Amino acid sequence: MIPLKFFFFAALAAVFYTTELQATTYYVCDCAAGADPNCIVGNDANNGTSSSTPWQTTTKVSAVFNSLQAGDHVLFAKGGAWFDASLAQVYNYNASASNPIVFDSYAPSWGGTAKPILTESRTGTNLFNFVDGGNADHDEGYIVRNLDLRGGGSGQWAVFAYNDADYITLENLDISGFGIGVHCAGANALNAGADGQNQHMKLLNSTITDCYAQGFLGGGDYLQIEDCYFENNGFAAAIYNHNIYVSKGDKVIIRHNELYKSAVINGQADGVSMVVHGLHDSLLIEGNYVHEDPGMVGGNAWGIAVDPGGYGTPEGVTGLIIRGNLLVNTFNTGIAITSCPHAIIENNVIIQENAGDFNAILGPDRMRDNDDLPMTNVTIRNNSIYLRNANVNTRAISLGDEGAGHVVVSNVVSTDGGNGFNMNLANSNYLSVDYNMMQLLNSAYWGGGQTLSAWSASRGFDLHSIAGDPLFTAPGSPGYDLMPLGPSPVIDAGHPTMSSAIDYTGMLRLGIADIGAFESLGTLPITLVFFEGRQSEENVLLNWVTASEHNNLGFEIEESQNREHFQKIGKIQGNGTAFEQNHYTFNVKNPAIGINYYRLKQIDFEGQFDYSPVISVHFKERNGNIGAFYPNPSHSGVVTLAYTPQNEDEISVSVFDMTGKLVFSQVQFMANGENHFNFSALKKGFYLVKLGFEKSNIYRKLIIE
Repeated sequence: MIPLKFFFFAALAAVFYTTELQATTYYVCDCAAGADPNCIVGNDANNGTSSSTPWQTTTKVSAVFNSLQAGDHVLFAKGGAWFDASLAQVYNYNASASNPIVFDSYAPSWGGTAKPILTESRTGTNLFNFVDGGNADHDEGYIVRNLDLRGGGSGQWAVFAYNDADYITLENLDISGFGIGVHCAGANALNAGADGQNQHMKLLNSTITDCYAQGFLGGGDYLQIEDCYFENNGFAAAIYNHNIYVSKGDKVIIRHNELYKSAVINGQADGVSMVVHGLHDSLLIEGNYVHEDPGMVGGNAWGIAVDPGGYGTPEGVTGLIIRGNLLVNTFNTGIAITSCPHAIIENNVIIQENAGDFNAILGPDRMRDNDDLPMTNVTIRNNSIYLRNANVNTRAISLGDEGAGHVVVSNVVSTDGGNGFNMNLANSNYLSVDYNMMQLLNSAYWGGGQTLSAWSASRGFDLHSIAGDPLFTAPGSPGYDLMPLGPSPVIDAGHPTMSSAIDYTGMLRLGIADIGAFESLGTLPITLVFFEGRQSEENVLLNWVTASEHNNLGFEIEESQNREHFQKIGKIQGNGTAFEQNHYTFNVKNPAIGINYYRLKQIDFEGQFDYSPVISVHFKERNGNIGAFYPNPSHSGVVTLAYTPQNEDEISVSVFDMTGKLVFSQVQFMANGENHFNFSALKKGFYLVKLGFEKSNIYRKLIIE
């Protein structure tokens, strides 16, 4: 007799083994307009299970999609192109968050390298339509990546999620020419097991451009929009159209995106670039770059607005954090909030050179309805604000109208007009307004049309604050660098207990914090004119220029994939003491795919050092057939790599630490699809992984925490 316990585990193992075997990769190739000239058309009569026998159409994919198994892959040929490419109803109850169905690309034998182009330009038709018909039924587990989705100017939505479709990851997509780039909407009436939300959507490392209504619209719990580029979305209408419009969801993250040209009408941006309406708990808006061109803005081209949208139901955000964002030349308002109790607005850099009235930080920006959340205990701290061509109605920081327990500390403002501070509540409604600094040029006032001394005497505010020149490094175009120079009075002058714990660059503030977004470690021996980077073939090229140097030993170049954990990747010798411009370049080899962050650590001959502002470079892999490790950073050391090869083969895997020492090596078979690597034996740290193929080596960076 077979023991029952043995039989149970044997049966369980058989189930998992069978499930693993069921995962299949399907290949699709069509050669519509825009395809590689060497493209070879597939055939829907093929079995589709080999790159040599691909299907042709997305109609075929739609017809079989409901029968796919968890873990199956549908791969489109690089260099291929599809017209009328709609995947009409994408839902599958076999898929799961842990074992999703994946849409991706593959490298065909005829040599295509460009992202597959899927075009859907028919009016009222979506491309990826994650919708089940009728009442909402819960489904989950989809990945769409490495594709070029085009709407031709008339297509409806590139990606639509509706009726409780959860765990959709959209990664490394180029989306253009639709009404809405990504629309994450609601649901019909609910069947059992459905909650009506499209939760855990991730929009990562993608480009969304030229969508006439919205770049992104909608929301859901655990929504994440990160490392994306938005440009020229919303041009069909002013005011109501945006690059990003989030309308619902708790625990939402909008981080490290670039937003440009929002709702451009007659050549001028005329819509808020990033809008959040609705009812939310826990919202993080961090590290975004929101900008417009000088003089090319209308009256509605605000930067970031988190406020009620007049839905007729209760609205507001609890747990709001807006930090580390750079806003340049938006119009009328930089950051605006309403109905956001306990909000924290910190370490933002706001630069305005457009003529007119401007509110750098405004709360509240509108009257709320009675059922919207009241706003109390708002903290505005360690922001750096530079305003030029300001008129008499300009207010750098305005916080009032309702609530108590408000804090406005450690902010630095330089303005040539208007008032720096507007606090229209009774003094007792503010917990602290102090340790700020302001440079008042021309007819500018500290607050209420008063000088600092008169303001302090009449209000009792800003008793430890400073009026004077903050000595920004290079505040105007093109550098926009509000890092304080060495003798700046902002250094060690911030609020001793209420300042932010870290600065704009992610550096820990030690001792007494500086006023403003940046934390200086001492006297800067250099004047940095600019620091920039760009992709150059397979590398990233960094360039910077100093106007003068004093006692400058040199620079260490540091890199990060998340703007929080930086590692040294090289160094360059300085020029000691020099009073002329010096140009520096550094070539970053083997950069990670996606957005990389760089900063300079400047070191003098006494060993003192300071950091430059952080810059970002969006690096796109040229061959594109090998993905990046994920999750990265990894806590367990076990990571996954997506691979779409011409030939499956064994490779050598070599792992080096940051000193260049080989710490791990093995031989591993690389199959098409998801490949798993176990680096759990490695200690926490930064590593470079070399994947040795027959004809070339591929490098990937890895962080183990």
